[in-house]
Amino acid sequence: MWRQVRVQVQVRVRVRVRVSVRVWVWVRVQVQVQVRVWVWVRVQVQVRVWVWVWVWVWVWVWVWVWVWVWVWVWVWVWVWVWAARRRSESGVVVDERGGLMVNVGSDHRGIAWSVVAIVLAVCAVAGTAVSLAFGRSAAAPAASVGCGGSVPKLTLHGSGTASSAPDVATVVLAIDETQASAQQALSTDNAATGAVEAALHAQGVPAADVQTSGLSMQAQYAYPSSGGAPRLTGFQVDDTLTVTLRQLGTAGTAIDAAAQAAGSAARIDSLSVAVGDTRALQDRARADAVGQAMAHARVLARAAGERLGRLCSMTDDSTPTQPPPYQGFAQAAGSAVAAPVPLSGGTVQETAAVTLVYAVAPG
Repeated sequence: MWRQVRVQVQVRVRVRVRVSVRVWVWVRVQVQVQVRVWVWVRVQVQVRVWVWVWVWVWVWVWVWVWVWVWVWVWVWVWVWVWAARRRSESGVVVDERGGLMVNVGSDHRGIAWSVVAIVLAVCAVAGTAVSLAFGRSAAAPAASVGCGGSVPKLTLHGSGTASSAPDVATVVLAIDETQASAQQALSTDNAATGAVEAALHAQGVPAADVQTSGLSMQAQYAYPSSGGAPRLTGFQVDDTLTVTLRQLGTAGTAIDAAAQAAGSAARIDSLSVAVGDTRALQDRARADAVGQAMAHARVLARAAGERLGRLCSMTDDSTPTQPPPYQGFAQAAGSAVAAPVPLSGGTVQETAAVTLVYAVAPG
């Protein structure tokens, strides 16, 4: 008996477990179905919202366009009525011979009605064209591609250049003097440097464009070939001037005058040409770089069958261009320059680099 009861209990427990499992599976399926239905409903609601927004934009554009059309129509009708009345008042004459009244204004009513019909047709065509234009521009933001994190993006690097004739030359002059004592070397170098500055001022170079960029003094020693302690022979003073020449046509003459004033102590370390105000030249280079990057973006998007969206970011990667040194000079010590220094400015080039990031949408 006890064995039968235990068997019945086990059977009932297994049945209940199976029923519970089936109920759980049914509940899980129902939950998944409800989640999918909710996702579908949400997508449908978003689509309907965008459709209604687009429809309302078109409706308002058409309403405003036709309001303006009817305003113009009523203005033309009022002008035509006023003109017709003026003509009818002034167009009645009396024929004294036959006693007849002739209204000359009535002959112009057909012409007036024709003018009104033409105006109405022109207004209708203009209203339709304006509505189409405004409708496209209004619908464009709704269909434009944003710059969200999940939106595909296209990164472009563009480089541009711009060239211009230089108008400024910068020359670095050095005056070297060696004397037996430090005081004599410094005094002689000061005199030579003053003569160079006076010569530059006489050539029209203002004092603000002459800058002392270096001054050094070093002891000079003689080293015996047989060995032994070095022997002090004198002191060398090196004075460096950085001169800005803003007239390239007379820059060579100014350099010649400075070299003659310093004599054998003169040395030209470097010379470079540049554009005084590089902002306009740099802007042209940046515009060229942006145009190149935009052209590449359109080509890539068209080749991939995609459509460019909004410009998400723009970065200026340009670095200032240093003017190259002029290689036409060497050390000028030994003799004064006999003829004006020839200078050929050539062209100065500025480069720019930009990085553009576009959003991409399916074509």
